[in-house]
Amino acid sequence: MKLLLDHNIPKNFKSYLTDFEAYTAKEMNWDEKKNGELLSLMIENQFNVLISMDKSIHYQQNISKYPLSIVVLKAKSNSINSLKPLIPKITQLLHSQLKTGLTIIE
Repeated sequence: MKLLLDHNIPKNFKSYLTDFEAYTAKEMNWDEKKNGELLSLMIENQFNVLISMDKSIHYQQNISKYPLSIVVLKAKSNSINSLKPLIPKITQLLHSQLKTGLTIIE
């Protein structure tokens, strides 16, 4: 499974997702892309999942038209310490039969 960590996720977060092929938006030179363009680039480059902290992405984009899973993380901040408690839920979700569309993890 190929994951993209949005620009609002710390780059070292991918070290906790070793079961998956994870890339940061910055690594892909996509950190300045708007959501619609980012989602299109993900499809072109065969990504399966976007992990983001953008709580309004589903208001900004019609995500049902994209064959992607979008996982939005809800935490106090985007620091590693705030996100670490979510890792077991994220891993469990990614190992399950992940559906397209939006999933929120808190």
